[in-house]
Amino acid sequence: MPSPTQRQGARHEHVAEEELTRRGYLVTERNVRTRRGEIDRIAEDGDVLVFVEIRSRSSLLHGRPSESVGTKKQRSVVRAAAEYLAQQPGTR
Repeated sequence: MPSPTQRQGARHEHVAEEELTRRGYLVTERNVRTRRGEIDRIAEDGDVLVFVEIRSRSSLLHGRPSESVGTKKQRSVVRAAAEYLAQQPGTR
């Protein structure tokens, strides 16, 4: 059974995905796990592949969600995206 925090995270991911769709992105994959990390969403924006990290905060008193993505997390997403791309046919 998911914890309250996990349920809240799932709700925020759903809202973020709806916003991506509203903005014209086509979400193609969800919660992709690689040896190097996890990618919350992979979407297409025309011919551009977009790797999406979804963050939320319970209150803006703690800062904006984007402020919680530090250098370490950015590197993790980049590594996971590189591994994902390396596994795709025709990308080498």
